[in-house]
Amino acid sequence: MGALSNGDAEIRVVFAGGGARGFAHVGVLHALRRDGYAPSVLVGVSMGALVATTYGLNPGWYAALQAMDISGFPRPPDFSGRGVMASIRKAVMAERALQQMYFGWGFGQPAVEWGVALLHRLIGAQPIEACCVPVFVCATDLLTGKRVVFSAGPCVGAVYASSALAGIVPPARIGGQVLVDGGYSDIAPIDVARAAGVRTCVDGVSYAPHGFADVGALGCDVYLFSAYKTYGPHQGIMVIREDFGQALPNQGHHFNGGTLYKRFTPAGPDHAQVAACAGMADYIEALSAHHGGPAGGAGAARHAHDVMRAQEVAVLQPLLDYLAARNDLRLIGPRRAAGRAPTVAVELRGPGEEAARALAAHGIMAGGGNFYAQRPLGAMGIDTEKGVLRLSFVHYTTRAEVDALIAALDQVL
Repeated sequence: MGALSNGDAEIRVVFAGGGARGFAHVGVLHALRRDGYAPSVLVGVSMGALVATTYGLNPGWYAALQAMDISGFPRPPDFSGRGVMASIRKAVMAERALQQMYFGWGFGQPAVEWGVALLHRLIGAQPIEACCVPVFVCATDLLTGKRVVFSAGPCVGAVYASSALAGIVPPARIGGQVLVDGGYSDIAPIDVARAAGVRTCVDGVSYAPHGFADVGALGCDVYLFSAYKTYGPHQGIMVIREDFGQALPNQGHHFNGGTLYKRFTPAGPDHAQVAACAGMADYIEALSAHHGGPAGGAGAARHAHDVMRAQEVAVLQPLLDYLAARNDLRLIGPRRAAGRAPTVAVELRGPGEEAARALAAHGIMAGGGNFYAQRPLGAMGIDTEKGVLRLSFVHYTTRAEVDALIAALDQVL
């Protein structure tokens, strides 16, 4: 978060939770430092808190996190297996797990000593305020459900509290509070970074086709997307908070510097494109009214967003279920439609472009390649030359069309 510059600009970064996926934060920090960027403030939740504080307190943070022993992470009981002995083993494990959850705090309780020892190896007995940059660690008060933010005090206790999954490991008791994983109250506490002076910019180009974001509720300072993604002309659109917009340097004619919507267009607004964008609002309002919502204004945009998302989720889930059930491909991303946009990437045994070409013969338009995502694909171990198959749709896609896609995939794959 914040302005990215090798000069005097500051970079403030928020590291969310996510368990093992939180190790991606290590790569982000390493890439920033490699390219000459040094974070000035870090905010962490759960695994993000571990990475942030290790960076702040351990000069050898990168090597230490790479070599981190994860063997003691709590794992759910393995109830697989068949036969009499397997049934007896499963019954014993189930009884033990129930006892731990009923009389204790969960089946991960035996891992607590290991986890605390791990924290001491990574960050020692130092306080949070000893970090090389300001670090904020977020946890959740189990009794009130409210977020608790640590910026000083014993670091091991704060990080443990921030990552204590309720029902898995015992909570932390600090200052009369019963604390558990910070993700329960806020998985990505951007407002904590903002309170430290951060400005947030959201690239909404991928989400925009699936509904206009409520920028005020989102809380960002800048929201960027392309109008052609929202059924309009080829025009870039920036929503920016007025105070921030006026604080940035004027990029337009000097006599336009006092007008917010003109100061970032060096040649002046493209009036024809701007006028054409009105058609997007007309469509969204008509869509809302058609489905029983408000016929105008922000209420129409919110209602249309919810209608669009509901349709996308309904038709996306069968496709995700179908792909997840196959063992000859790799579905990238979440398997729950409610937690993702209907832009689906699939790694196949062969090139994604070849599969897309084969689908075209069945009347299905799909894409194959790396889609400018060489770095994330490479980080996931995917050959960027082979690429992935991308399947995308929006709210007017029907269930029958998804069924046709699935039938075509059965023929092609």
